[in-house]
Amino acid sequence: MKITYLSGNNDDATFITVSGNNYTVHDGNYREITITDGAIIGASVPSGYAGRASFNNDEICLCTRQYRAPQFYLFGLKNKKAKNPSFFQKGACSLKVIYPVNISNLNNPEDIITLQALQGIIAQNSQNQLFLYNTQDSYYVPTEKDNDKGLNTADEFWLNYITKDDKGPKFCVKPTITLEDAIREFKDYIKGYSIYRLNDSNSMNLAASYAGLTGYIPLTQEQYNEYNSLLTSLGITDTITIDGNTGNFFNKYKNDLDQNMVFELNPTTSGNMPRDYAAMNKALVCYSSSSDDMKDILGKFSSPIAVFGWNTGNFDEKEFISTVSNAGDFVVPCDWGQNLSILSSSGSAQIKANQSPMPQITYDQNKKYVTFLVSDGDNLQLWLNTANDERWWGNNYRTNKNIPVGWTIPPAMYYLTPDIWNYYMKTAVEDGKGNDEFIAGPSGIGYTFGGVANNNTAFNAQLNYFNTYMQNSGISVATLYGNNDWTNTAYLEGVIGLSNIKGGFYFDMNQWPPVAKDTEVKFFNNRPIMYANAYLTDENHVNWDNDFVAVYVLKNISGPGSGSGVFIMDDIQKAVQGMPSNFVVVSPSQMVSILSQAHQAGKI
Repeated sequence: MKITYLSGNNDDATFITVSGNNYTVHDGNYREITITDGAIIGASVPSGYAGRASFNNDEICLCTRQYRAPQFYLFGLKNKKAKNPSFFQKGACSLKVIYPVNISNLNNPEDIITLQALQGIIAQNSQNQLFLYNTQDSYYVPTEKDNDKGLNTADEFWLNYITKDDKGPKFCVKPTITLEDAIREFKDYIKGYSIYRLNDSNSMNLAASYAGLTGYIPLTQEQYNEYNSLLTSLGITDTITIDGNTGNFFNKYKNDLDQNMVFELNPTTSGNMPRDYAAMNKALVCYSSSSDDMKDILGKFSSPIAVFGWNTGNFDEKEFISTVSNAGDFVVPCDWGQNLSILSSSGSAQIKANQSPMPQITYDQNKKYVTFLVSDGDNLQLWLNTANDERWWGNNYRTNKNIPVGWTIPPAMYYLTPDIWNYYMKTAVEDGKGNDEFIAGPSGIGYTFGGVANNNTAFNAQLNYFNTYMQNSGISVATLYGNNDWTNTAYLEGVIGLSNIKGGFYFDMNQWPPVAKDTEVKFFNNRPIMYANAYLTDENHVNWDNDFVAVYVLKNISGPGSGSGVFIMDDIQKAVQGMPSNFVVVSPSQMVSILSQAHQAGKI
């Protein structure tokens, strides 16, 4: 076993090797100290310095963000694994009381930033928390049943759902309040206010980070003019001005910032973003202006970290994901995912996915097989904001069909929104007739490309986290996105070779959208990964000459009655009706089984 300490200055690296029952400490001065078994391992880190540990097989890596080696002590290491980094922090206070806030008609458009920051501050300290909701959403189409209940937006749908369970009311829900009401109600947690500048690109984002670090709510000058008398009457008078220099901000507060996550959020967009979750976790919020800028920011942290949000305003998706992957990190797409602070604080236990497993299927060489993969499921916000939309999960074809369909779902949802996770798991069984199967969204614990495999330590930490998730969640099929990574064996085998995975599907961003092509399958540890070889569009780009077809179905609702993926269950139904008679529709896990059987029969 080798235990490595990585400091900010590699010249000061400290590591510990284990031989038999002896541990040898090698510090930055290259001194060696041998300590026998039975002593304990731990690092004495100077006050204010954050640290973490990750475990991979027989190697433990201890990382702190300081620039000199720590004092090291050994205690109780034998048979004890170090804890993986916690990428998905739950709220510190278990939720009891919900204060809804209607954000559809705010006095000032920047009030949403103040509310999001206040949400995060409160979630650090209280079981009474804010839930922000819209009553107007032109992108959401409620089912007729939900519309009759007045649940016209995803926010209203979830607020109604999470407040009760099978036994009755789950949380106490207060009457809707305003921002002014929230400031009065939670004044004890507000330590001051910061003034940020709208014309300073990152000032808004850093004000959200500062809120989590200090309890100072962010305000623009215009908001200050409006709320100053209220704040003064409550004794909230301390103030600071926030500029948009991310580097200076990090250098000043690096010892206090969370070391397992960073947020990429567009500062020109205020609404519905997860700044509440960033504030709750005291995380850095930024918006990189270029790939080099992002590399610099990610380089300030020890990989792997989770990059929450999205950034394709300054470069395209491939460059964004490649930059994060090459740093050893991963993306959790959620730039329109609000209320994560309160949703992660519910304390609800997750139920397992796929509780009505698909029946075993036997390969028949006289048959051909097709599976449908409904995706964009790497997006946490998609599952939050489409909810029971009648074009998607609430569609009649889903609840009345007999067609197996696979749905990619992000692992982050399991940890951060357990109640919403449970809703989908339950309704898949209750009204989906057991034909809905959940598979993991790309590309492991989060969205990456194959470049992540070049950082062996970070990649292994991600794989360990992902393997545990697969075991706990009840999901057994993975999806991987790549950037010309079909020949990247380390990447493909790293994921597909995990003990809790039966197989998977691969999509390449350099051939997007997927086009009709011949079947390609690779096997690692006798587990298949299939290159997605079809794309469901109005033209149905499917080559029915293939023996095995994996159809990518894009879930992308851009507005009522428009955009690809609208009424996707209708599209799948049409494809099934038009396919050759010798085809059998199977679930993703059944396709994985069929591929393995065909391989054993020498047909692949």
